[in-house]
Amino acid sequence: MVASLPIPKRLWSRVSQHVGCFSTQEVYLLQKLALTLEPVDRETLPSLFSRMAILNGTDSANFALDLGTTFRRILEQDEEAVAIFSERAGLSAMQLAELLSWTGERIGDVRMRFRNEVFVSRALRNPIIRGCPHCLREHAADQPHPLRHIVLRGDWLCRGVDICHQHHQPLVPLWSNARPIERDNIGARLAEILPDLQAGSFDCVRVEPTDYDLWLDKRLSQGISADKNMAGLTAGVSSDHNLRVHWCSFAP
Repeated sequence: MVASLPIPKRLWSRVSQHVGCFSTQEVYLLQKLALTLEPVDRETLPSLFSRMAILNGTDSANFALDLGTTFRRILEQDEEAVAIFSERAGLSAMQLAELLSWTGERIGDVRMRFRNEVFVSRALRNPIIRGCPHCLREHAADQPHPLRHIVLRGDWLCRGVDICHQHHQPLVPLWSNARPIERDNIGARLAEILPDLQAGSFDCVRVEPTDYDLWLDKRLSQGISADKNMAGLTAGVSSDHNLRVHWCSFAP
């Protein structure tokens, strides 16, 4: 377990506004920050980290420094950095495991573990970040601080996932950046597109999910037990899979 750390000065000033006056800078944080958020279903690590930073009145880079690490180490899923964040955020072991499973964890140069299956990295890491504008707009609706509530979902990272099943909305490009440190600075990027998002500029024509879309969503949410091989799928799903397998790219 990571030892408790002295409260950094920048974080100290923000926390003290909400939890009262502390007697000295030598007071140590207990295991959890005063201001935290619960991860949302299918949320990614960069998404939750960004929302926590905004809740605590700062950006991702400075929030990481306040915690005694760097944003780059968080994005690289450095074990110590993630442990510090997890403890300060008050995440349970199960919540952290779920968060990482929807983010994807590197297991080699070109492989990642995602939802307990092995993918080639290019199936999950792309300069283009996609999402459902209806989901994002609903997160922000009637919120005085919308960026604290807008969540990026891990299934949107997977190239085989092309539709939001709740809104029958094709996933659309939200932003593009070749540098992960900029691309995954979720709060900063969302702030740039929020006016257009709220105005409906990203909306598209509704589409119906195919059998393959439904199967893949079930596979990602329930695991390989949902369908251990393609033999159990309908002919329509198998045909669609043959056309789109290069997008999903499950690794052998």
